[in-house]
Amino acid sequence: MLIQWGTIAGGADIKTIYMPTTLKTAYYTIQFTGEAVNQTEKIVYSPMFYSRLGSSFSVLTRYIAQGGNVNETAWNFTWLAIGNWK
Repeated sequence: MLIQWGTIAGGADIKTIYMPTTLKTAYYTIQFTGEAVNQTEKIVYSPMFYSRLGSSFSVLTRYIAQGGNVNETAWNFTWLAIGNWK
């Protein structure tokens, strides 16, 4: 088992995250935690992945604000990937 992690900024488009060590397959767990940059904003923030390979995964960071506005955010998020590597 191999555990890898990092912190990266979100953005307006889908981003590809390249892991330092390639995992054996694309079947691994990815967890995200968003960092609250502006504590006065009342939003629900969710980084989510779109695709994954053994060496990388693609992610988009979206939020929904009061009033129902949905958009992408550049706020940072931390990722954690757990999978087999040999």
